[in-house]
Order: sequence, then structure tokens, then C-alpha cells
Amino acid sequence: MWRSIFLHEFPDNGITNYQAVDGRPTPASFTLAPVQDASTGTTSVKIAPSRGFHYQLEAPLDQIIGVSCHVRVSYPISPSGSLFPVIALGNDIGLELWPQTNPLPSLHGTMANTLVRIGTGHVNFGQIELPAATFTDLRFDWHTSGQASFFVDGRLAGYKNGVKPGAAFNIDKVMFGMPGGTPAASPSYLISKVFVRALRRTDSLATFTRMLPEVQVEGFDDGRCRQRILSNMMALLDRLRAFMTSFHEATSQPWTETGGPPQGPFKPQSREAHQLALKAGLALAQMLAANDLSNPEPFLAPFTALLKILKAELPAQFAEMAEEIEKASGVPEECKAAIEKALDKNQDTLASLLNLLTTALERVHYIAGE
Repeated sequence: MWRSIFLHEFPDNGITNYQAVDGRPTPASFTLAPVQDASTGTTSVKIAPSRGFHYQLEAPLDQIIGVSCHVRVSYPISPSGSLFPVIALGNDIGLELWPQTNPLPSLHGTMANTLVRIGTGHVNFGQIELPAATFTDLRFDWHTSGQASFFVDGRLAGYKNGVKPGAAFNIDKVMFGMPGGTPAASPSYLISKVFVRALRRTDSLATFTRMLPEVQVEGFDDGRCRQRILSNMMALLDRLRAFMTSFHEATSQPWTETGGPPQGPFKPQSREAHQLALKAGLALAQMLAANDLSNPEPFLAPFTALLKILKAELPAQFAEMAEEIEKASGVPEECKAAIEKALDKNQDTLASLLNLLTTALERVHYIAGE
């Protein structure tokens, strides 16, 4: 479901030795030259004021509802305390660091505030230490459910649960460093890895659709019915995401590693729901890949347990969502005849899948009415 947009690990002295979706670097990007540190064997690029890498995507990615961005950086001791950009994804998403000079930095590193830009605002994830002689891995994740997380060397260092819920952004470029700018007071630093992934609004449905068995549908391939059904399913997914936004807000709290609270950001219900969702999703994917739904319990058991947690935490909202799902018509009236013919002709292929989906929906309605 998540797609890789850009990966650069600077394996050699060629600045263009990266993996990315179709696009091209700007001419100014070629002024960067990777260099190798003989003592550590690490290859990196030095980012100085007005220097950086700008990769322009050939076709902008729209409806981005999730991003995961990983940057490996080193920040040599510097007297500058200026805010500086590390990476930007399009015009709406990016990471900036603000080194602190008071008190004076230690000989081993510098404390810095971490600011992640999502839309028009910034999320402050607190302070981290930027090492002077080694590299540290920084990663931030955001999802349209409102969850935003910041990691340092794989360790969760900050979390927010209400960041631009329901939003979607466009990504037309990936920039790291300060290409084209003139921030004379900004310090220099090193980057040795950049990895960007993104999730489009349509990706989840597209992934699920690719796992389904192929069937022949006469009178259906003109695209009109297919598009209407997909639109209805997208609307349903948006409704489910809105519910999960409320669940995340109810079962987690804003948190930073330096500021607490000490119990962490997540309630036990949140952790359990996450594990159950992963378990159910994996089981369903494995059954569809094997084209064998004869034993649906590995999916239905964690799915049912997940529903019970969601209902217990937000009973009124869960009942409302279940009612909306029951009333929703995934198939437009004018398309039902073609669908019924498809079911008749592909009964052997679709029967077990339809039974599984019917059972899943029945459990939603049953738990809502308990």
C-alpha cells in the first residue's frame, strides 16, 4: 500500500545514484558531491547555505494521506542557533531543526528542537541531541487519521494525535538541504541517507482489488459502473478513517520523550487494537494470495476482537458507523443487473469471498447491537 518515492544512500561519489519515481534533479543539485569519511567508511553530502538537492517529480502525486520520511544526519559543532530545513516533500510537509546555543553545546553534540511541518503549521516534537562526530537516524510519520510520530535511531521520541485529521496533500518534489535559498546564517551539516514513502488515498483500495480473483463481467467493462462502485467504496473508507481518527484521539495523548507524560502516549486499548488490525490484515492477505478462504477464522477472530475494542471505547460512534455501513449502497441500482450476472457466472470463484465479507459485516452489526 505504501510506495517508495525516493531513496538515496550515497553508495558512491555519484550524486545521481538514487532510486526514485520518475522525475529529474534540478541543475543546481549537481553541485553536491558525496564524500567518504575514511575513519567511518560513511559516504555523505555536506549541506551548506544555499546548497541542497531538489528532485522534481515528473507527475505530482495527489491525495497523499500518509508519509514516512527517514533522514540520516550529522551536525558538527556550530556557533549558529538558526532554524534550518532538513527535508521538504512538496510545499506542505517537511522537517526542520533548531539547534540550541544556550547553554553551550557539549563536545559530543548539540541539542535541537525538532519541528515537522504539516500543512500550514508546525508540530514541535521536543528536543533531541544531534551528534557531532557520528550520524543519527531521524524519521517522522504522518497519517490523515491525525497521528504524527517522530523517531530517533528507531526509538519513538514524540507523538501527536490531532495533526491535520482528514487532510490530503500533493507531493511534486523532494528536497533535502537548502537548494536555492540564501540563509546566510544557517549552519552546515551532513546527510548520508534519505528515504521517503507515501500513501495515496486510493492505494489501500487498489491493493485490496489486486488481491481479488479475476472474474469476467459482461456489460460492466465500460467503466461507468466500475467507477461508481469504486467511488462508493472510497467514501466508505473515508468514513472508516474518520471513525479511527476519533478512536486514536480517545486512546492516545500528545507525548514527547523529554516532556512525558511518563506512561507514554498510548493506552493499552490502542496497542491491542493495532496488533489485532495487523493480525487480521495479514491473515486476509495470506488467504487471498493462496486463493483459499476455506478457513476464515484466522481473519475473523482478530477482526471480531478488534470490533469489540472499538465499540467499547466509542459505543455511540461505533453504532452510528455500523448503521451507515448497513444503509450504504455499494452497487448503484443501474449496475445491479450486471453484477448479478457476474455472480451467477463466477459463483465458484466468488462464493467463498462473498461469504467471508457477509460474515464480517454481520459481526459489525451484531457487535453494534450488543
